[in-house]
Amino acid sequence: MSALSTACSLMVLVVLGATGCSKSSPETGPETAPVAVASEWPEDIKWLRTALRKRHPNIHAKVSEKELSARFDSLARDAAKLSELEIGLRLMQIFAKIGDGHTQVRPQLKGTRALPLQLRGFKDGIFVVATAPDARDLLGAKLTRVGETPIAVAIAKLTPYIVHENQPTLRMKVAGFLTSASVLKSAGLIQDTGRVSLTFTVQGKARSMTMDTVAAEALRSVAWVRPSRKLALYEKQGARAYWNDWLPKAKTLYFKYNRCAGREGFAKLVAVG
Repeated sequence: MSALSTACSLMVLVVLGATGCSKSSPETGPETAPVAVASEWPEDIKWLRTALRKRHPNIHAKVSEKELSARFDSLARDAAKLSELEIGLRLMQIFAKIGDGHTQVRPQLKGTRALPLQLRGFKDGIFVVATAPDARDLLGAKLTRVGETPIAVAIAKLTPYIVHENQPTLRMKVAGFLTSASVLKSAGLIQDTGRVSLTFTVQGKARSMTMDTVAAEALRSVAWVRPSRKLALYEKQGARAYWNDWLPKAKTLYFKYNRCAGREGFAKLVAVG
């Protein structure tokens, strides 16, 4: 039996099609395939590449068949000596080459390490937007270095892991990757996933520090400290896939699309009048 029928800690999310949502619901989410135990990885990699070619409408729009095949072949050869996380990171690089925002790999958090920070990318840099309670003095700080690597170079090294079709998407996603010690190590930016050296600009002054990481699963229970300000409209109701509101002063019906969660729910949202 293929490992695709077994449960494990790495999930491959393959949402095929250039537009719209995959078959999904708020309860089940997009189509996913659980993958692999060590001896079954070559079979699963073969299944994945076959499924991509069969179901993706334009898989070679941004990467040649020769290059994509070479990357899958290389991964299949190396799989036996790689950890599950390392295989997931290699798959992320392959899917980033495909370059379709609806087709990507999301390794689960189990067993990885992360920085207890939330970052956000803006045109003028990467900034701290939430911290653990003991690091609240970093709120609003600008991240300028990871270890000895300037942030622009760090972003360039992380970009091959990130599926994106434009710069705003890259800025949004890279902020999350910069807090993943496992990804930082894979990109050659750090050596120790237990502690990470960082440099910030805090109130106009450079500040270097070494921050201990935590188990990525523990981030769910952090009592995040955020700036005390009124939420922007787009930040409200983040737990909902879709929502709308009437703005009387602007005489505008505002729609917010947070994530793809099935056509039925979206159809109800837009059934106005």
